[in-house]
Amino acid sequence: MIHHSHPEIQTIMKERFGHERLITIATSDQNIPYIRAVNAVYENGWFYFATLSNSAKMKQMEENPVTAVSGPWFNGHGLAYNPGSITKEENKHIYQMLHSSFESWLSDAKMNLDNTQIVLCGIQMTKATLYSQG
Repeated sequence: MIHHSHPEIQTIMKERFGHERLITIATSDQNIPYIRAVNAVYENGWFYFATLSNSAKMKQMEENPVTAVSGPWFNGHGLAYNPGSITKEENKHIYQMLHSSFESWLSDAKMNLDNTQIVLCGIQMTKATLYSQG
């Protein structure tokens, strides 16, 4: 886990990623890289996003949890974790942070929150580079 020893790091991460934000993640399958953009939010060393439990990215992260992350002036990698359905009580605060993202995604996917195949994915950052002020 990344230790935020300097308060300015946490402040910059919250300003830049503490709300719904498009980031890029990279996974792999049989040594072939796969890159995609996801709407995610950052909280205390983790990036969170919603996806379908049977999606290719979830299958790839279950096989190899090491996942790369890239965003504006930020890149790194971490370990992916599936905390389960977005409707679980313990996931409620993360769902609330991503509500607008879920809302448009669910609308586009013609799904509803009762669909237990919609899961939360968390990536706990283990190493990263954050650029700020040049």
